[in-house]
Amino acid sequence: MDDNYGDGTKNMIGQRHYFWDVNTVKWTNGDTFNMSYNNQNLMVRTNWHKADGPWKLKLTTKQDYDANKRLSVRIDSAFSSSIYGVKYTFTYDAKGNEILAHQYLFNLPSISNWTDEYRRTTTYTSFDSENTQFVESYNFTKSEWGNYNRTLHSYNSKNYDTATTYQEWDPQKNLWKKLSMYFYKFNANGQETESLYQEYDDVTQTFKNKDLTYYSYDASKRIATREELQFDIKGIWVYKWKYYYSYNAQGLLDKVLRKIWNTYDGVWEDHSTVKYTYDGNNRLQEELDQLMQNSSWKNSNRRSYTRDANGYHTRILYETWNNNTLSFQNTGATNFWYETKKVSGIHEKPDVKLNVYPNPSSNSLVFINADKNIAYEIYDLQGKVVQQGKLQPGTNSIILNGAKGNYILKAGNSSAVLVIQ
Repeated sequence: MDDNYGDGTKNMIGQRHYFWDVNTVKWTNGDTFNMSYNNQNLMVRTNWHKADGPWKLKLTTKQDYDANKRLSVRIDSAFSSSIYGVKYTFTYDAKGNEILAHQYLFNLPSISNWTDEYRRTTTYTSFDSENTQFVESYNFTKSEWGNYNRTLHSYNSKNYDTATTYQEWDPQKNLWKKLSMYFYKFNANGQETESLYQEYDDVTQTFKNKDLTYYSYDASKRIATREELQFDIKGIWVYKWKYYYSYNAQGLLDKVLRKIWNTYDGVWEDHSTVKYTYDGNNRLQEELDQLMQNSSWKNSNRRSYTRDANGYHTRILYETWNNNTLSFQNTGATNFWYETKKVSGIHEKPDVKLNVYPNPSSNSLVFINADKNIAYEIYDLQGKVVQQGKLQPGTNSIILNGAKGNYILKAGNSSAVLVIQ
């Protein structure tokens, strides 16, 4: 899988992070990840080595798949002063929806075999969207399963997820305890226009407002603005941040302008921008961060992308602006390497070229560049579809209302990894 406009002929088999040492003026090694694949080009093993003097193996992940290429078993093994492991098994229904995920624990010397730890049961609506997710934890003392937490979804007549409720089990009171809720609103195109977050107050036994986000879109159905508010102690909504998104002639994201609310003057003020540049093939080449200081824009950080002839990332360079030298200085880098896919020498040409950014993303909003109209699906790492829709040529904005973690975007035979932090 790749998110860097590769031609579909290669798998990433490694990446290494580097840090710039300002004292020695040299690059120092960071973490290294090595990946291997089976004959169906499904990732079966990942090794994480940490640079601590000599290279040390810190974590190994092994994955097995069923006949339908769905993840069936995953084992994470950590190596430190003791050997620690976690195993996950996955069961699917006839439609390919994950209905049971089972987590086991192995921790020498205290636990010498795989022992139950958690299990998650998921039910679905008639239109195959998640209805409930129920997690149980295993009680080693009582040798029995007990309630842990659950997630409940509500849908409108158009099958849009309009409310999500999170609850946890209170073993002292022997009942489900309310935690939080999200409420969503959508426009006629099915795009999210409002997200309201509330937390449950045990004292008043009511849900109380916390955060509110508004989204607007342009005539091409691309996100135009995002506005964030917080509910203050006075019981009123207070502006926090507002983002403006602009696009170039090819429909690709050109700039994100971030404004902050000046409570004293009651106006929006420029705070920061991210500017995007692309190469001749409309592939992301540079991201430039700038801050508003003393009524003018000042450079802050820059990320530059180097690719091979087939469009794959070979290096990402991270730099920060030095006000003394008035130039960018190295801070970090990541190198990538690949191998040819193992499909009897035959390689599928991607249906669509995908480029995802920011990736990782610090919030639920990500941008996906595509070169044609095509349907997409987003899966979690267990293979469950969590979102679907259609991409159009240019930059598409996706609001992923799920838990933090890694997801897989698929469009035709192309794919990309989404990371939500």
